[in-house]
Amino acid sequence: MDYLTWNNFIASHFFRPEMAGSTVHLYVTEETIAELGQDSGADFLDFIESVKLGPTWVTRQGLCMKALQSLTDWRQRRLDYPPYIGYLALFVLAAGIEGDFATHSYYPRLRTLIGEEPTTGQYPSFHRMQELWEDLEQWSNEDKAGEWGLFNCVAVGKNNHIGLPLAQTLLTEEERRELPSIFATAELDPTAPPSEEAIALLLVKHGRKYLRNRTLNLLKETSVTDQLRQALLERIIDELRSWDGTAEISSSDGSQIFGLLRLCCKLDPIAGRATLTLRCSTKHEFPEDDLLCLRSSPCIGTIALCWLSPDNFSRSAIA
Repeated sequence: MDYLTWNNFIASHFFRPEMAGSTVHLYVTEETIAELGQDSGADFLDFIESVKLGPTWVTRQGLCMKALQSLTDWRQRRLDYPPYIGYLALFVLAAGIEGDFATHSYYPRLRTLIGEEPTTGQYPSFHRMQELWEDLEQWSNEDKAGEWGLFNCVAVGKNNHIGLPLAQTLLTEEERRELPSIFATAELDPTAPPSEEAIALLLVKHGRKYLRNRTLNLLKETSVTDQLRQALLERIIDELRSWDGTAEISSSDGSQIFGLLRLCCKLDPIAGRATLTLRCSTKHEFPEDDLLCLRSSPCIGTIALCWLSPDNFSRSAIA
């Protein structure tokens, strides 16, 4: 495929009407590229070569200079998507390359990805790539008014040039989709999250089946100065705070919906009486049948709320 076709495939994968009002993270992996090019018979190497060539109208030499030229006056071309997203995808891909590299070494990864010698030192004109990220934020948030998703130009660490693509690689799309299941298994409360370190320990314990080794190892990192780990934890906490408390959890009984229960107590000291109410918060529809409330243990405050819905799924929540 030519560059612009690749560019539009990647752009439409992340920015689409279903993402309206939601934050978009441009986490591109080799698997993403392979999936997008599969129907056209194009593979990962085809994508790399197309990015090195760039759009048909660019005349400058050098990867970053071509990227900058694709940015210039692109709105006048009446394109559906910004024509530099393919370049940003390449920069994100470089951040995730595995191999014999130093932990925070970015430029050797980028050079290796495009077939150059993996030397250190800033890639020519890479410091100007921030202009592309900033324009993507303007396009998604202002030009499109968030109708295809919202993008925030946020960097990780002290070096903004490298930190911008790194910020996209904290969680894959698959990991982000699995977070509610991990939150539910760990019995986390989005309205009262524990400390960052407690969250890290819980995710390592309950996320082994859902999170990559790279993510788990970063959560296990004990260095309090690791800015990438700090950014990852902040991202996870943001996801937790926005979680509605529901998650599809695979079990032997079917698909369970996790909800949150609150046991409320109103004391009347004069009458010597306490009125208890139970509140269940979930965005899922309650079944038409009556709810059955069971005390699962003699401990005060431990109650199971169970029902059998018309589709025969067993649903429960614990408070």
